[in-house]
Amino acid sequence: EEWFTTELWQQIKPNLQEIEASYRRRGALQSVTAVGPDGVQDRGKPSYRVVFENMSRVIAFEFDEQGRIKSIRSEDE
Repeated sequence: EEWFTTELWQQIKPNLQEIEASYRRRGALQSVTAVGPDGVQDRGKPSYRVVFENMSRVIAFEFDEQGRIKSIRSEDE
């Protein structure tokens, strides 16, 4: 909870079981790789390619001034 802004946590908390079930369907985690334009990661909005047994996604984070996650965007590959 302390990792997230209050606003984002309020959006995530009611959906934790659904989020967990969704990620379990993806299968075992195989790798996490930092990605960015021209191979350079944006320090303010880092992105990662997350490879699971059954699929992969690119997940991008944005942080507030206190270093808490204020947004998460993800896209299946």
